[in-house]
Amino acid sequence: MNDQLTSPPAPVAATLGLQDILRNLFTSLQVTLTDQYGPGEFVHLQSGEEGEVIDLTWRETRLRTPTGDIAVVPSSVIGNTVVTNYSRGDELYVLAVEFKVVADADLDRVVCVAVEAARAAAGASAEVEASLPRHATWSRSLAPALRA
Repeated sequence: MNDQLTSPPAPVAATLGLQDILRNLFTSLQVTLTDQYGPGEFVHLQSGEEGEVIDLTWRETRLRTPTGDIAVVPSSVIGNTVVTNYSRGDELYVLAVEFKVVADADLDRVVCVAVEAARAAAGASAEVEASLPRHATWSRSLAPALRA
């Protein structure tokens, strides 16, 4: 009779213990079979983590963050968040750079130098645009925007 009272909780405990393992396993299978991302690719998770994928196992994905740290993300987390793979699709990305200059600066010269620098950057597109917020109130500084 004592065995009957203690036996039912054992399978329940085992089932609860296997939930995370099975969730990680099936999520990693889904990521692998659907080829969502792989080693060497740069991904961003909606949960905030981002970096280069350095390892993908059935339990976790390891990312090298832009600061060089290693983020270990359980597969179960990846299964419940949006993953953006920046290494696939369009090879060109828009990067907006904002910087401040003094109010009496020669703005045409500032724009010219900024565009030249952007075009000279490794891998930059020749289609660099620069814009100035002409409607901005002149004060001690002005923030031109550069899109490369």
